[in-house]
Amino acid sequence: MMVVLKAFGDLTIAATALERMRGDAAPELLIGSHLLPLARALDIQLPWATLQIPESGVPAMYDVRRCGAFAAARSFLQVRRALRGNLSSQAPVFDKSGLRERALAFPGRVSGLPAASNIYLSYRLFSGEEGAAPPSPIPASGRIGIFPGSRVAAKNLPVSLVDDVVSACSAAGWKPILYLLDGERPDLQTPDRDHVVVPRRFEAMIAAVAGCDAVIAADSLPAHLAERAARPVFVLSPVENRFWLPFSAYSANRWSLFQEGVAAKAFIRFIEPNE
Repeated sequence: MMVVLKAFGDLTIAATALERMRGDAAPELLIGSHLLPLARALDIQLPWATLQIPESGVPAMYDVRRCGAFAAARSFLQVRRALRGNLSSQAPVFDKSGLRERALAFPGRVSGLPAASNIYLSYRLFSGEEGAAPPSPIPASGRIGIFPGSRVAAKNLPVSLVDDVVSACSAAGWKPILYLLDGERPDLQTPDRDHVVVPRRFEAMIAAVAGCDAVIAADSLPAHLAERAARPVFVLSPVENRFWLPFSAYSANRWSLFQEGVAAKAFIRFIEPNE
């Protein structure tokens, strides 16, 4: 049983990676109840169940600095109580088997994903698969969706970079469209920018990603939705973060740093695949 209790990206990654496992090898998913709306929208093709916990968001035990020690301790006890009533005879599997995860399952056993340089690669090693799946081919033109927002402010694409990306994609023969989550980036919702405001529903975001021929995104959920939809995806990030890249972006080196701008060789290869 694979246990996913953290954020929306964690569930998207787990569902995508486990669905790619061969045959009936994929384990059942046990997800925190705060992830239920996303799980339904993803239409996960695996057996899955919900762990009912009182918190409406990511459990406080995963963010002690923001939530405080008392809230984190209470959260831990609530999750542990709920988890003990849902475990089978097999050891639960978490993305890692640290002290927190071992304490949650105590006195039972717990397993973690194998260590690797990318989270999707960890799942591949867990499933016994070796090597990398071929990345999605990049079309020469079409609609390229630019998703500049992130729940983490530092990961938001700067306005100047967004404008440069739009211009570069247009010059390369693409039809670039900005997709902005409702209320997320008012600095980009201007009449001079071709943009679409996406309602704050997972179904709407999933449909927006699926409607693109390729995706350029911040280090955020839309990047992993693109991976799930088998859309070529390029990630722009303020710092190197290869572990959390979509697998195709990781394996084909489809990422670059903010400071490199649109002059990054990897970015140019992505928007000009036939050059």
